[in-house]
Amino acid sequence: MKKVDTNNGVWVNDDPATLTNGTPIDADVMNNIQDEISNVITDNGGTLDGTNHSQLSQTLNKNFAKLNSPTLTGIPLTSNPDGTVDNQIATVDYVNQKALQATVGFTPVQQSGGDNQGPNKIYIGADKTDSNQVRVQVDQTDRGLMVFQDNDSVTHGVDQIGFNIGGQTFAFRDRIDNKWRFSYTTDQIDAKAYIGSIPDGNNLKVSDIIWNSSSSLPALYYGTDNSVAYLATETWANTTFQPVGDYATLNQVQTFTADQTIQSSNLHINNGSLILANPSGDDVAIYTDIEGKGVSKNDLVVRTNSGSSSVYTTISNNGDLVSSVHGKAAFENRQNTFNGGQTVIEQSGTALLLTAPGSLTALEFGIDGDDGLSFIDFHCQKDGGAYTDYDARIIASGGSSVASAATLDFEAANVTWQGYSLTRISDFSFNKNTNGYIILPTGFIIQWGKVNPSGGTYNFPIAFPNAVFNIVSGNSDYQGQYADTAYAWSVSTSQFRAGTKAVNTGWATTFEVSWVAFGF
Repeated sequence: MKKVDTNNGVWVNDDPATLTNGTPIDADVMNNIQDEISNVITDNGGTLDGTNHSQLSQTLNKNFAKLNSPTLTGIPLTSNPDGTVDNQIATVDYVNQKALQATVGFTPVQQSGGDNQGPNKIYIGADKTDSNQVRVQVDQTDRGLMVFQDNDSVTHGVDQIGFNIGGQTFAFRDRIDNKWRFSYTTDQIDAKAYIGSIPDGNNLKVSDIIWNSSSSLPALYYGTDNSVAYLATETWANTTFQPVGDYATLNQVQTFTADQTIQSSNLHINNGSLILANPSGDDVAIYTDIEGKGVSKNDLVVRTNSGSSSVYTTISNNGDLVSSVHGKAAFENRQNTFNGGQTVIEQSGTALLLTAPGSLTALEFGIDGDDGLSFIDFHCQKDGGAYTDYDARIIASGGSSVASAATLDFEAANVTWQGYSLTRISDFSFNKNTNGYIILPTGFIIQWGKVNPSGGTYNFPIAFPNAVFNIVSGNSDYQGQYADTAYAWSVSTSQFRAGTKAVNTGWATTFEVSWVAFGF
């Protein structure tokens, strides 16, 4: 490589004070430097790129490892001293392992050294008296024989064992279906109740007796198909059947007039109604004719009364269920039949639920006194007949004595008004800084900002994901002695160039520029 032609081979700056001339630029020297650098790039497989100012650095980093280099990845290769190539580089641990393997005649296995492991030596070998068994020893302590799991069509292996704290049982997991099985202790088995019954020609074996909570009756499971039968308790019998002798006169068919009354502790007929009462005070009334209540004389009305709440069910003369209304006031008005269809109104707390048989939807009208709001919920049935919490909700809140003072909120996946979709504020993403942006729900993006000084390339607050439509610029501060024209254009989806030029000279200046960009 050639050095510059000076007395000491170094460059000298021009110094007017000492009348020293600077070293002239020698084409020979500059070509020499250029060739030296370009040869490093091209000799290592690169192609010269005039727009890339870091090609030399990239070439060196790609082809030469630093002295303090990071851990090699993949399978690094090197040449052997004998000149052969494509040999893998081996670590010291790998070389030691291969040397030990060649010495002992088998592949060594790492002992200990893992998480939560001590430095102990572990010995595994065949049992001295039974070579079919495997024995384990840790240091000088014999840990006994190992147990191996069996796994075939009859016996499944076990891959995990433990003790179930909640059930206080020994637990093990089947490795075929990954289900946990439990083994009871003798105390748990002794504590359980068992039923002994021997089937014969006329009797079936009873396999279990349980208490059925829904009916409050004991249930017997019997037979090969596990059929169920219920036993009547004394309480159930007394509340279900009429005690013997209480209504002896009713054992025969009798005819009663509309104004005739038969009164007893549990049953009476009054004014054309048959009323059954239970000891708790609740009753059931059967009406064959109720004038003035919109019920046909040929219809049958059943009222179930529990405390202050009543449910009225009307059955037409052809057996169809006409309506079922909760609450005496609702029954008196009977505003529960629309277009010949049936509507059921149920009250729950401060809300009314409006449903119809066979319909998958329901309306709920309610108020919340604590929060001072009222709401309408739209429900839809899930599998099994239960209604969801709500699929959509309209809430009125903040009301006062002033008309139209309340706030109306909509809660739904999508809200439209007269065919137009309403956009929520949360659907917008924005940054309200001096250099900021706003992203519309459609994906359209507006960005803005200022650059000072100008005359360079700058980053947008965020990159446009797809394209920059346009960028508009203007002066945002003092323009100097003469008017300065601001300019800007996009360089890429993430950067733009902005600056100012003097009107009188056309020279570039660096006054502050305001800009707005549009894209998506």
